[in-house]
Amino acid sequence: MTYSSPISLFVTAICALVVVLHAANRYDTPDTNRLSTTRTLFHLTRAGYVAASLALFFVLSEVVLMPGVLTGLGLDEVKNAVAAYSAPPVLAAVLLTAFLPNTAVLSAGDAWLLKYFQSLGRIPQGVRNLADALTPTALQLGDPELEELRNWVVNDGDVPKELANNLSLESSETSHGSFARVLKLYLELQRLESLPAYAMSFRSRQDAWQAIQADFQVFVAQSQAFFVLFVELKRVEGAAGENALNKARKSYREICLNMHRHTVEFLAQLLLIVEGSDLRITNRLRSIGFTTLKDPYPPIQVGPFLFLGVMMIFAILGLVSLIPTPRTGPLPLPLTAILIGTTRTIAIVTAVLPKLRWSAYRPDARGNLPYIAWLEWAVIAAVFSLLIERSALAVAHQAFLAEFDFDDYPLSPMAPMAFASSLSIAILCDVDLGLGRGLVRRVTEGLLCGVAMMIAIFICIHLLAIPPATKGQVPSWFPAVFSFSLGFASGFFAPYLYRRAREEETVGPTVPVHA
Repeated sequence: MTYSSPISLFVTAICALVVVLHAANRYDTPDTNRLSTTRTLFHLTRAGYVAASLALFFVLSEVVLMPGVLTGLGLDEVKNAVAAYSAPPVLAAVLLTAFLPNTAVLSAGDAWLLKYFQSLGRIPQGVRNLADALTPTALQLGDPELEELRNWVVNDGDVPKELANNLSLESSETSHGSFARVLKLYLELQRLESLPAYAMSFRSRQDAWQAIQADFQVFVAQSQAFFVLFVELKRVEGAAGENALNKARKSYREICLNMHRHTVEFLAQLLLIVEGSDLRITNRLRSIGFTTLKDPYPPIQVGPFLFLGVMMIFAILGLVSLIPTPRTGPLPLPLTAILIGTTRTIAIVTAVLPKLRWSAYRPDARGNLPYIAWLEWAVIAAVFSLLIERSALAVAHQAFLAEFDFDDYPLSPMAPMAFASSLSIAILCDVDLGLGRGLVRRVTEGLLCGVAMMIAIFICIHLLAIPPATKGQVPSWFPAVFSFSLGFASGFFAPYLYRRAREEETVGPTVPVHA
């Protein structure tokens, strides 16, 4: 399909908007999905699902009217029902919205996409996962916190003053330690209620907060009774008294765990709604006293990889300046060189940075390789590269429709090469070639990545008939040699920098600099 007229472009834009709104609403159904994870994760994963639905819309716009497509989907009656709307975008929008439940193949694919992105966003188990991490053991108390709790008990009318003597810095396994931690959590909830940022969340969950308050009063009464019981049972001599005391402690331990569980579930809901990101949630929990939480976003070294990409761009521009450039091709050769360097930088970043940030994109403890993660980020690199390339065409020719005109401005190998480059680097980062950690391994990784890029450019040009971006501007051998050179540089440096950032590679001694 070509977008040769403003009318067809307008129809496509309207249909795409309908698909976007439908996908966004579907991701937010039921409303509790939004409340079961952080705002950042929810919006990011919803954007991913909407983008996937939009990509599916454009694919269907290209193929939906091809002979046999709707028959293969079992939708002959759908085609007859919407025969009056012959524009492919209209048919694609209808299939992805009104007729989606009745389309077996599309419905199954959409359900898989929905579940996949919701799993990335920890929907709906986000609250449960966060509450599970807030164990009594994770809540640490010190002398200042203990003194603060005692002052609160003495000055607050909700807790009998005599219970201040039962607060202790003992572990959470003991009765006094469990009691102190439950009071600490309740005090922190009262403090959050007084903060302006949390006021709306407390009002919207007034019923749940009142239930917590009622449960706390029951818990205080039970605690008072049990501490009196403990004193009486300690006076009973013999095995009978010891057994009764152990049973009482076990029962009170269960009461404390239940109260702790209810409190942290409510706290987790508040944090997910108000704080919005894992980093802010972690900082808030640390201010409360949960000190055993891992930093969700450890610092990563972005600079070396961006520097590598910039150096590649400068090297490409330097090489281009030595080549006579006839005025042919969809883009000037220097601009093409910048685009190639930029897309290769995107490939490096998408291959390495997710591994540094999230453990899910690295081999697990059993050594299983993240095959799906390799493909996911390679596709992301290809999509970003395609968007950048098509946007550059539109800007260079000062025509927005040029971005969608694949007849006059055909697809170049930039996006497929970004896919291949990201995939190759990701594999080299995770696979141990058994060559140690020296120069031999780095050279071998560079050669493997270079060969992979030569194979990829051969497939693009000769098998897929995708014309190179430098067609008519450089000799015919240039794309293969150029691809090998960029691949070698990427494979030589990127996996090594990744291992350095992960502290898996030794750093040489620092050479002193003398004035």
